[in-house]
Amino acid sequence: MQTKSLIAGILSLFLSACIADSIRITESEFDTAYDYMNFSNYLAGKDTAVQIHGNPFSMDKAAFARALTQHMQGANEGEPTNFTTTPKYGDADADTTNKEFRVIVAFNINPKPSTLCTAKKFRAKKSAQKQDPVLRIHLAWCFENDEHSTIIAETSMPKSAQDPRFRALIEQSARDLFPQNQDYVLTEDHGSKRVDD
Repeated sequence: MQTKSLIAGILSLFLSACIADSIRITESEFDTAYDYMNFSNYLAGKDTAVQIHGNPFSMDKAAFARALTQHMQGANEGEPTNFTTTPKYGDADADTTNKEFRVIVAFNINPKPSTLCTAKKFRAKKSAQKQDPVLRIHLAWCFENDEHSTIIAETSMPKSAQDPRFRALIEQSARDLFPQNQDYVLTEDHGSKRVDD
């Protein structure tokens, strides 16, 4: 019995490693304005707005949004937040800056540079009826119209929103979007070279 449990555990670890290896972060960019403390101070323990563009699966839009944001929960470094497409902000919260922060998630698009936080719509595929062999995701962490961090990642096309590959894609992308060790300061002025803090 113990031997079977050990084998099952090894296979589970092997499968997890294979899934993780299938996730490719093809691009990551951090603006000089990126500061993890903006995320931690304003949104820790609160709602973080998520705006989704595109639906790579043949499923209801609301159900897809629930599945995607559920995969994001707990993925970020540091303090937890509630990733949701329907954020709620308490009237007692005097600091309303958190309403200006949001995460953009878009599928299989080719956005122009610095447009993820400003565009209202993207030409993204709405179903998986004509699948690409690869699912590509763009994420942006926005403060108003400015991109503070962006991630582009891809994996082979998952079968559904509950496919372990899709879950791993979302989790890894959300984790890389909010690193704690990527803060930058300007050494002299806005034209100066950015350096590690």
